[in-house]
Amino acid sequence: MATPLNNQAGVEEPGPAKEIVVEEGDIALQFAGEVIEVSPELISRVRWKIDLFVLPLLALTTLLQFLDKSTLSYAGIFGILENLTLSGEEYSWLASIFYFGYFAMQPIGSYLLQKFAPAKCLAASVLCWGIVLFMHVVCKNWAGLMAVRFFLGMAEGVVTPAFMLISTGWYARQDQPLRMGFWFSFNGIAQIVGGLLAYGLGHIHVNNIAPWKWMFIVTAALSVVWSIVLFLALPDSQLTAWFLKDDVEKHAAIEMVRENNTGIHSRKFKKEQVMEALRDRKAWMLFLMALVWNIPNSVATFGNLLVENFGYTTLETTLVIVFALDISHTY
Repeated sequence: MATPLNNQAGVEEPGPAKEIVVEEGDIALQFAGEVIEVSPELISRVRWKIDLFVLPLLALTTLLQFLDKSTLSYAGIFGILENLTLSGEEYSWLASIFYFGYFAMQPIGSYLLQKFAPAKCLAASVLCWGIVLFMHVVCKNWAGLMAVRFFLGMAEGVVTPAFMLISTGWYARQDQPLRMGFWFSFNGIAQIVGGLLAYGLGHIHVNNIAPWKWMFIVTAALSVVWSIVLFLALPDSQLTAWFLKDDVEKHAAIEMVRENNTGIHSRKFKKEQVMEALRDRKAWMLFLMALVWNIPNSVATFGNLLVENFGYTTLETTLVIVFALDISHTY
């Protein structure tokens, strides 16, 4: 029988906190145990807290990820091709090699996300890509850029799987589409922010520092700082959430996602789940959908160069891109 739980009604609260052994299955099951009745008011309050403290962290990380990935596009019109004598084919490979690194990281990232908390993996990923972005500045030729672009793809390869695990671990199934749509929409906002940022950085003229290098310096610095914010502010799970004030709210947060039948985090590898995923037609449809919607990513790399070739100056190009994106998002 379900046990009632309502902090405001003065009914029985959960007992002493249990010791959680992460190697012994899902941590939520060990903490919550039997099904508990939770009032809709308490669920609503807890969901609002999660929206307030978890969702913005995911959204801003999405913005920063797309901004870092597209920095090469802005560098393209601020002199990187001339400074490093890159041909059009070499520049094209700099865009492509990123995804080779991204692809290579997928099995490694899946292993890390199972063995460690997704929140901590996400923070480490942001720190790594910030360091790699700094390394762009010291590259002297195409070979050096190819290496750092590959490792940038590897660093960012953990992000999307971590986002999916975090979103499904914090939200009930019916609440997930809106929240995922919210943080995913920051890819578009990143294009607007990136254009404005590039326009501002394009006015910096310092001896011995080429204009394109400032794009990487600033975005790298933002990434390193943001990785610290994520490490401190993004909880590993409901059990360690600093904004859930007591076990009553933590139980409510767990009960909110119980019907997902996915748990929150488990370190046990189950071969039968892998086989089930490989036989699932929906999984293959999602694979094909992801493949198709990533093809237009080439526009993010070559878009600025295409606009510049219409006769605009470097700074005018950044503004044209910003206003074009602003209009497209408005209509």
